[in-house]
Amino acid sequence: MSGRICYAATEIPASVRCMAPSPLTAAEEKLRRWAEANAMRDEAVREAAAAGVSIHQIQQITGIARTTIIGILARRPKRPLLRVVRSDEPQPD
Repeated sequence: MSGRICYAATEIPASVRCMAPSPLTAAEEKLRRWAEANAMRDEAVREAAAAGVSIHQIQQITGIARTTIIGILARRPKRPLLRVVRSDEPQPD
């Protein structure tokens, strides 16, 4: 189609399709939101344990499996990688 379509008193080229969110896009967005929320999970579990909350209490409050909590506490938190730069090295522009 190469004509024009009148939509809400504006003309839109007929080649422009209505981009309703696809189920795949919606599912991907839902996964992204879930990943963002869970990214803070490990940190929250570590903080609670460091504050003296027992593994049993963490399990009861969060619903996270005991073995998962133990695994979180056993792993070191991810740290950003830092690059050591010598003082005599030229600075990038």
